[in-house]
Amino acid sequence: MLSFSNIRIIWLAIALAVSLLAGPAVGSDTFLPAVLILDSSGSMAGETADGSMKLDAARAVIGTMLEEWPKGGELAIMAYGHRRKSDCTDIETLAPMGVVAPVALRKRLGTLKPRGKTPLSSSLREAVRLLPATGGAIVLVSDGIETCDADPCEVARALKAAQIRLSIHVVGFGLKREEVPQLACIAENAGGRFFDAGSVDELAKALKVVSVTIAAPLTLPEPEPAPAPLPVIIRVALKAVAGSLGPIVDAPARWTIVNAVGDTVYEGESRALSLELPAGSYRVSVAAANAATETEINVTNAAGESHDVEISAGRLDLSLVASRTARPYDDAEAQGVEWVLEPLDGQGPIVVPGLARPSLLLAPGRYRVRARLKGLAGEVEVTVAAGTPVSTAIDLKLGSLTLQAVLASGGEAISDAAFLKWRIGEGNAVQVIEGEAQPKIVLPEGRVPVTLTIAGAEIAGTADVRNGEETLTRITVEGGELRLSARLAPGTPPLEDWRDTSWVVSPLQGVAAGGKDIEIVEATPTVPLPPGRWRVTLQSGTVTKEEELQLGPGQSVPVAIELGAARLILQAQPAVGERAVNTLFSVIAIAEDGVPAEQSTYEAGASEETSTILPAGRWRVILTDSDGRSGTADVTLRAGEVRRITVSLK
Repeated sequence: MLSFSNIRIIWLAIALAVSLLAGPAVGSDTFLPAVLILDSSGSMAGETADGSMKLDAARAVIGTMLEEWPKGGELAIMAYGHRRKSDCTDIETLAPMGVVAPVALRKRLGTLKPRGKTPLSSSLREAVRLLPATGGAIVLVSDGIETCDADPCEVARALKAAQIRLSIHVVGFGLKREEVPQLACIAENAGGRFFDAGSVDELAKALKVVSVTIAAPLTLPEPEPAPAPLPVIIRVALKAVAGSLGPIVDAPARWTIVNAVGDTVYEGESRALSLELPAGSYRVSVAAANAATETEINVTNAAGESHDVEISAGRLDLSLVASRTARPYDDAEAQGVEWVLEPLDGQGPIVVPGLARPSLLLAPGRYRVRARLKGLAGEVEVTVAAGTPVSTAIDLKLGSLTLQAVLASGGEAISDAAFLKWRIGEGNAVQVIEGEAQPKIVLPEGRVPVTLTIAGAEIAGTADVRNGEETLTRITVEGGELRLSARLAPGTPPLEDWRDTSWVVSPLQGVAAGGKDIEIVEATPTVPLPPGRWRVTLQSGTVTKEEELQLGPGQSVPVAIELGAARLILQAQPAVGERAVNTLFSVIAIAEDGVPAEQSTYEAGASEETSTILPAGRWRVILTDSDGRSGTADVTLRAGEVRRITVSLK
């Protein structure tokens, strides 16, 4: 185990090396006020490479750092995750800003227990409140990333923007590779340094370098020179006009504006332009889809002026609908749509944007329009006339299909989706749906094959999909159902906690024979099945029971399994000291001759309490906690009994 003296030797060696690199020592008058944040979350209970707990190693290194802290240098210390397990507000100021008192601070650090979450963002905000208004430094020591639904990188960026004299240094201790970027960006966004310390030596070196960095004077960037004043310019409005359509406002046009010396002063896509230009002549080119024109304009009026640019074109407004009764798709629904516009009268080619409702200015003539979306397609032919708008919608001819499975014709729909698998369509268009009792899907109109798989048996059917309509197709299984339940002993109530029951239903004979087992984690499931012979296996705690039965069409068969067992609840109670972070619970069977078995029947790790189901009989309970304390008790369990015992740990 790592000792304080070992840490001090490591720290002194590192301090010598750093001091040789850093130059002369810096006095406390240049030492920035600082806040140290120590991660005391549950993950800090993990071990370092030498077998010590990470929190113990960090405390030892920080204790040595406090001994070496410059006299008069002000420091505050915070910790998080040391009091409550799942509380993102568990942040505590262990020592307010002030002169370092190493002995008292080490004693306060020694009380920390690794328990809870990792609220990096909230800790950084709290740390800033401990610094003076003139700024300072924050040093964060953490072995993991944010676990409280916040973005510490953005928090660091905002804190730095609010106080330029703030720096945040981050020391990662035993990080996983994927955790490094989040902690590194905190330092990057707040003018600090990041250290990835994989060992205690590296942690000590990193904190020594940070302390030297804090002692260095803060250099602020030189202010940028004031921008030169802008020349006086004229605002010019440009509008593309398509005959009687007037100004083009529904479809963007592509503009290119070149000045008298051949320089392009504007190039982009817009419905209308408002530019600031020096006086002079300009060549203006404007195009929309495959319609284009070019003209000259002169900018002369210092009070502002406007110019209309005429294009011989018509407007085509496209939309996509799922069916004859549906509203047009919006952009969110039509993501990935592909449009193809084929000119039929010799017009130029067109590239259509992937929008749900593109609006295009086109050269007059006939066009064939095709649309494709997620494997669905449609087409239409349209004629565009100059100065005239035309709208057209491509109908994908889709219908809505809802599927239901029933055990018998006219019966109730099966509601438990865990036992159903649907296959709709064939070839490349096949869709497979699992985990839905009554799936609702959208398909092109037509007849489509449907196959239902239930407990390994396949039942085939067909469905008719009609454009713009909702249809319901019911697949009849002609089967029955098992109503499963378990109890500890005759006369006791059924088990209601799903954690106590793990069911496996296996086909033995019938249409599902040779199929896969059905695994169910539920207290009292109702299992729809095709006819045949089935085996039901129940695993409850340490007890396993089996039962075989025959299921016929339309039958609803109750299967109530009696375990002949008892529930044992074990609780660890330390005789002295605090409650343990982790306790190993072992339960061993005792034979009739009083000799305990060599192997334990049940083992589990928990902090204070565990529960299991055991066969009736005599048992020995052995508890050992992470602090080396242990306790033993013998207990005799009767079938149907619920027994709670508390074992004292000494």
